[in-house]
Amino acid sequence: MFPNLMQFLSDAEGIASDTAYVVTASSGSRVSVSDLGGTDSLTFTDALPTLAKQTPGIMGFDRISTDLTIDLNRDGTSVWTEDLLIRNFFADPSSNLPGQGFIETIGGISGTDILAANFSVWPPLPFSRFRDGDAGDTTFVIDVAGGISYIEDKGGTDTITFTGGAPTLGCLLQV
Repeated sequence: MFPNLMQFLSDAEGIASDTAYVVTASSGSRVSVSDLGGTDSLTFTDALPTLAKQTPGIMGFDRISTDLTIDLNRDGTSVWTEDLLIRNFFADPSSNLPGQGFIETIGGISGTDILAANFSVWPPLPFSRFRDGDAGDTTFVIDVAGGISYIEDKGGTDTITFTGGAPTLGCLLQV
């Protein structure tokens, strides 16, 4: 009826609980799972994922920041309109520790094995990390020659100044 809407699956009543999510892979696109804790499982009624990086032809895994993606249509890319997203599966963007949204079993694969597989730690190393500890105004000075920069900010009116040449910009915004 509403083909462009995202389907959200989450723990009942917004509290941490043991949840068994069931998804049909062939029609499971635009699915976002937001789990709050407990011992959880995600089962596919019509397919089994492979413990491998997304590659054309297999239902593999990847990550975007703290989120885990499962390539439901097996095209080797992460596209929210075609794949499944598990929010906050990882504790932070640069580690393989379990996050609040960690699911213990996904399609018969241990969540711990998925963490150990090291799918695309984001941002890729080496990178510079800048953290703003408060919601005040901050000026970030980034040396373009230094590689990839990752900024964590808590609010305020901020400025980014680049040195060492013209930057190549890419942005991932996670709220």
